[in-house]
Amino acid sequence: MDTKMFLLICTIVVGAMGHTVMDLDPDFNVMFHMASDDTIEIQVIAKTTGWVGFGFSNTHSFSNADMVIGGINDANNEIYHQDYWSTSGDVVPTLDTIQNWRRYDTECRQNGTHTTMYYSRLLNTGDTAQDLIIPNSNVYLVWAYGATDALGTAARQEIYHHEINFISSGSHGGSSAIHGSIAIILLCVGFYVFQFCDFM
Repeated sequence: MDTKMFLLICTIVVGAMGHTVMDLDPDFNVMFHMASDDTIEIQVIAKTTGWVGFGFSNTHSFSNADMVIGGINDANNEIYHQDYWSTSGDVVPTLDTIQNWRRYDTECRQNGTHTTMYYSRLLNTGDTAQDLIIPNSNVYLVWAYGATDALGTAARQEIYHHEINFISSGSHGGSSAIHGSIAIILLCVGFYVFQFCDFM
């Protein structure tokens, strides 16, 4: 195998490390990763430039659903997110008293059509009133997004009709954000090799 092909393969492999990918819908994609025994990292990509919501529920509905809602403000490019507790799909979720989702700004981005948000959260936050414990068993996924950054009526809201076990399904190891940074470095090295080096 020549060096160019080796670097290309390395870039692809490292870029895919640490992610379990779920295509919930053509307009909504989720990747998740167990960063440690007690922490999960989740990336959501939605076909919107408005707010993006994602969460999980034991009830196969938006009733008692634990959600995070975030986005990138079109007016000033400010990244935002907040922790919510949903009581119904017909009303705006309630803002949690305790905010338990951590956002990774370097992994959040928006283009003309899609918004990408990247978070981490403890499996058990200790907030028994407004957070669900993420168990080593199946839960339902819920998601929604808006056409604008003003939280209100959803442009779409859906319940993923298959249960998932985040812990057993998610890959385990170090932070996926770190893996992604390594992939970018390899990509830059590979580009340099492709452009300026001549290997047999």
